[in-house]
Amino acid sequence: MIHRTTTEAFPGSPQTARKVAALLMHRAGISYADIAAELGWADHSSAWRAAQDARAWELDRPAFRAVVAAVEAMT
Repeated sequence: MIHRTTTEAFPGSPQTARKVAALLMHRAGISYADIAAELGWADHSSAWRAAQDARAWELDRPAFRAVVAAVEAMT
């Protein structure tokens, strides 16, 4: 559900959608290993790195933060 919602929110950027999905899935209590399996990554470190990237963008870019908040509210 989260990945589908982020894909719809970021239609032109599948990589960004996956990073935001990793962030929101982690916030929902899903382990990085399960996130990696869900998003098709080889290991949990990829999921961790993606979530950290999205979190940094969220902190640095108010517009990005607003989109993440909207997506989070939809999930």
